[in-house]
Amino acid sequence: MRKSFRGCLTETEDKAAILYKVIELAEKEYLIPIRKNSLPDQSKKLAKKGKNQ
Repeated sequence: MRKSFRGCLTETEDKAAILYKVIELAEKEYLIPIRKNSLPDQSKKLAKKGKNQ
């Protein structure tokens, strides 16, 4: 049996929401750094790039 596109998308969105909550819980409750933070150099480069345009 084949799922409709909307049904598949909803399932994918649900999985993404659950994963987001699990990551959020791990970071807040267990202090596990999961999401990658940008390096200090990166923000300086972006600021320079924005000024040059």
